[in-house]
Amino acid sequence: MNAPYVNDSIVSIEAERGIVGAILLDNSVFDSAGEKLKPEYFYSELCKAVYTEIIKQMNTVKQCDVVTVGMALRDLEMSDISALAQHVPRPYLIRRYCEIVIERSKSRLLAAVSNEITELSQDHTRTIEDRVDAAQSQLSKLIDEAPRDDWVSAFDGLVQHTQILEDRNSGKIKAWGTGLSDLDSYLEGGLRAGELVIVGARPSMGKAQPLNAKVLAADGWAEMGGLKVGDTLASLDGQPSIVTGVFPQGEKQVFRVTFSDGRATECCDEHLWSVNYRKWTTPKVLSTSEIRQLMESPEMNGRLWIDTPTGDFGCETSLPVDPWLLGALLGDGDLTQKTISFSKTADQILNLVRDSLPDAVRLVHAGGCDWRLSADRGRDAPGTWAANSNPLTNAVRDLGLMGCSSAAKFIPEIYMMAGRDARMGVLRGLMDTDGWVEKHGSVLFSSASQQLAKDVQALARSLGYWCSMREKATGYKKNGEYHPCLTAYVLTISGKDVHELFLFDGKKDRCATRTRVKRVAFSKIEASREAPCQCISVSHPTHLYITDDYVVTHNTALGMTIGLHLAEQHAVGLLSMEMTHSDVRDRMVAMMGNVTLSNVKRPDTGLQWDRVTESVERSRNIRFAVSDQSGLNINQVRSKARAIKRTQGLNVLVVDYIGLMTGLDPKQNRAYQLEEVSRGLKNLAKELGIAVLCLAQLNRGIEGRGAAAIPQLSDLRDSGAIEQDADIVLFVHRPIQANPELGIEWQSFSKLSIAKNRNGMCGLVYLNYQGNKTKFYGWTGQLPQKSTSSKRGDL
Repeated sequence: MNAPYVNDSIVSIEAERGIVGAILLDNSVFDSAGEKLKPEYFYSELCKAVYTEIIKQMNTVKQCDVVTVGMALRDLEMSDISALAQHVPRPYLIRRYCEIVIERSKSRLLAAVSNEITELSQDHTRTIEDRVDAAQSQLSKLIDEAPRDDWVSAFDGLVQHTQILEDRNSGKIKAWGTGLSDLDSYLEGGLRAGELVIVGARPSMGKAQPLNAKVLAADGWAEMGGLKVGDTLASLDGQPSIVTGVFPQGEKQVFRVTFSDGRATECCDEHLWSVNYRKWTTPKVLSTSEIRQLMESPEMNGRLWIDTPTGDFGCETSLPVDPWLLGALLGDGDLTQKTISFSKTADQILNLVRDSLPDAVRLVHAGGCDWRLSADRGRDAPGTWAANSNPLTNAVRDLGLMGCSSAAKFIPEIYMMAGRDARMGVLRGLMDTDGWVEKHGSVLFSSASQQLAKDVQALARSLGYWCSMREKATGYKKNGEYHPCLTAYVLTISGKDVHELFLFDGKKDRCATRTRVKRVAFSKIEASREAPCQCISVSHPTHLYITDDYVVTHNTALGMTIGLHLAEQHAVGLLSMEMTHSDVRDRMVAMMGNVTLSNVKRPDTGLQWDRVTESVERSRNIRFAVSDQSGLNINQVRSKARAIKRTQGLNVLVVDYIGLMTGLDPKQNRAYQLEEVSRGLKNLAKELGIAVLCLAQLNRGIEGRGAAAIPQLSDLRDSGAIEQDADIVLFVHRPIQANPELGIEWQSFSKLSIAKNRNGMCGLVYLNYQGNKTKFYGWTGQLPQKSTSSKRGDL
């Protein structure tokens, strides 16, 4: 079926036939190939067709062999398929054979891409930048995420995690009990092999922003909706940061968050922020909803702030004009004449100009306080000038600034996205020439150009400064009549190192050393619109990234409770696609050591090391493994589950959460992808004889039914197939989340609704939720009384 001769350097027919033949003889071999090997990697059309059919049959939990595959592929000769199973490698060589097939596939793709790049290099109808971009796009096809074998046992993970905590402190039975006795009574003893259990709750950790929100990437601003895994982002402190996960959140209510200096961004109510307050020794991670509630207090309103970036990002590239000089020309230069000029008398400013001029340009006194930046005539006869001989004028013209009046000036994009030193240089040139310092130390800048003022504001914010803008009417009186002039746009800049904005000593010395530093505080949060949203995870240790206007923003408990209890007697695996290993271990320490999560994350008064040691010792005796690989598809989940069952054993697989899983075909709509995922999880439970406990978010339809509403099956987000495939559906409902006006006695009260139970009764279970330990317990004592003052209905 293939050409009679193929190049051995880009094809290995023997390896392809060996893999397919081995799987036909022993389906367990698929575990070694299923996660990394795709049908398109095969060169042989026969092997590609057979392997595609194998995947279909394995995904429907069917055993497959030569006969079953041959019956399905009637267009192929049975003898050809049988021949594949005649000569197969030893099982331990399958992984190596897969590597060979993938390597040969990429070699073929590289050869094809090389040909395309060669053609691009000769296509002079396109700009070189366009051709380079197209070539990079072609090369990116060769890169995909390498599979990770990242299961880590609870004991090994927590032993490693104690170092992180120390750093923080110094700066086969019929049913498996869940640990919640009332729930177990409804489930006839607990979870069972082959069951798919869905745990649904209101969206709580979406961290989502609208798709058109801007995120600061390494090479400039990008839209949230256009980000992909592997994109490099700017970070708040210069440490490397890349996108590690992209998670669509669907249509959500969006809130506009405005800060004290006027900067603003949009996000959902569950979006997380790293928030400071003067009485807190360290920042707290709070949701938008929690911040809104705190702002209702007069004591905290206007006093909650976020950190600003250090500015250690940007493109380090060659710039046509010295940054300080460009800033000085924008601040006080005349760009409307053939020769650039400005008016200054301070010797230090004049020397700074001389030091930053190109070699072929000199400072020429034009009388009084006026100066011209003229080309050095060299050997030209007096009074003669070579056309276009001034390199500074040429560079400014190329930047689009020559001829700009004071009201039309702007900062070119290449400088706005330059490295920190260059951006600071531009800002210093602007402030040295056109900024000033008031008696009390406030630093101000004014311009008749609204665009220049906006650019200076963005520049200051990118360097970590507080910067507000206001409009000021200007004019003059003549013969007793007032004549309006251009509107002035006045910036006020504040920061702890505000004196660094100047090189000119005359202004730097005026900066008060004890001027009150203004914080980027939350000013207003208000609902703005409903829009499609998504959240991202980033590799930066703080999980923070930079969004609109240089705003720094952040980037399950029941599943963990049940999982850790089951792990005392059974093997449990947690696929944590939202939380990192470190986040999960924080919760394990809190839950097993009976420590508050805030003490683990922010040990203000000293970490309780005896409790930490207790949690580590307890983890020695449980079988609880965690993987934090994000964006998995059902084939990857199946492969990872088979692998851990074979090597460590597996009774219960906890998936956190289904909304973060991807479909095998990204071109399909989201509902179809989730149908594929839920069906695959159910089949996986049956195939491996395990229980799959999968977390799922609810849509916001419940919020329209009032605070008293208990979630229903129809509230499961995005797909009715989840309800259909599940054996058990549980809904968590915390009344105080829906109605914050309830009293403190409702703080820990939760309801667990058993909305579907294929093998038993449905009903309600009351639970005690200790949020500071992210842990659920069975409810004891009297139930809270219904609120008589609630404006949103009884609960």
